[in-house]
Amino acid sequence: MNAQQTLLQKIRDGSFALMTEEEIAKKLHLKGKAALGVGDLLRSLVREGALLCDLRGRYGTAEQFGAMRGTISGNERGFGFFVPDDPECDDLFIPHRALRGAYNKDSVLAFRRGGRMGDEGEVLAVLQRGYTELVGTFRRERTGGSIHPDDRKFSTDIFIPSDRCKGAADGAKVVARIRSFDGRMPTGEITEVLGKSGDFFVEEAALIRAHGLKEEFPPEVLQAAERQAERSPLDDLTGRIDLREGRAELERQRAEIDSLKGKIDSQKIEIDEKITELDEVRAETSSRTEELADKQSELLSLQSELDEKQKNLDE
Repeated sequence: MNAQQTLLQKIRDGSFALMTEEEIAKKLHLKGKAALGVGDLLRSLVREGALLCDLRGRYGTAEQFGAMRGTISGNERGFGFFVPDDPECDDLFIPHRALRGAYNKDSVLAFRRGGRMGDEGEVLAVLQRGYTELVGTFRRERTGGSIHPDDRKFSTDIFIPSDRCKGAADGAKVVARIRSFDGRMPTGEITEVLGKSGDFFVEEAALIRAHGLKEEFPPEVLQAAERQAERSPLDDLTGRIDLREGRAELERQRAEIDSLKGKIDSQKIEIDEKITELDEVRAETSSRTEELADKQSELLSLQSELDEKQKNLDE
């Protein structure tokens, strides 16, 4: 067993679990170049995937860190959330620095590291990238350019070297393949120039590319559509009931019913007009009746006066 294997065994059995390289070197009573060599061995084990290392420089296995598998949900402000694969586990808030190069939709290993509310986590390793291609707007620069992704949850621009720009103009909507996630920002290459950003059809194409939608039907579907287009609906009437004559008779009867409805509506209008005229005559008759009653009352009053005067004359 060589030095690297011995070191790995010591960490796995818990002797050196969750220790920094300085703490491990001190345990081994190593100094100087020998101590630096321990750090080289540890970093080599991390690159091989045998160990994990957190931001504090501690080394250990996924089990020793209490790591969980899950997916990163990014935010345009640079931080993210860890959504565990286990639905029984709560989500964790991941500060920007604790993402450690993980981006939206990446599958990762992460662990709970506390925080004020106890809901803060840290990414230990990226297991699988969520994006290999992105759609965005290209910005020309002296050394090439960068792409600002349409997906706002992918909060980092993509650097495009000058020989990978594919002749894209400043402000163009493009599709880019990510070639490397190392460094301060991912590096990629433009695979397709869709057109000027903001154009309706260009934005439509961008949505299609971003969501991986198919723009063409499979050959077998196109062939079936062509066969259907060549068919006539009268080609095969076997076993079918011809209702065309019955339908014509039904339409004729419906037309007669509509005609009768029209006549009835017209007669209703005439009746309403007659009723209105009768109401007017009744109102006029009532007014004249009142006038006659008033005159009759006047006559009775005059007759009474005459009778009174006649009586006075007789006396």
